[in-house]
Amino acid sequence: KVEDVVRALDDPEPLVVSTVLTTLARMGDKAKPAIPALQKAEKKWEGLRDKKLRDPEVVKILADLKPDQRDAVTATFVE
Repeated sequence: KVEDVVRALDDPEPLVVSTVLTTLARMGDKAKPAIPALQKAEKKWEGLRDKKLRDPEVVKILADLKPDQRDAVTATFVE
């Protein structure tokens, strides 16, 4: 059921969340009831990423990277 899959969006393990997203994608139209939960999760992940980007140590490390390296690192900040 969609509800069972959506509950796992709150799991702290990135692999679990990735599996949830893949499962919902494969469900197609049957996964439409998951849209509000996905939007809520997206806002949460954006907030976590933004928090990391404001961390002084992270800012210092990112400043020393080339743009493509910085992009690769910050892409992982949804975890």
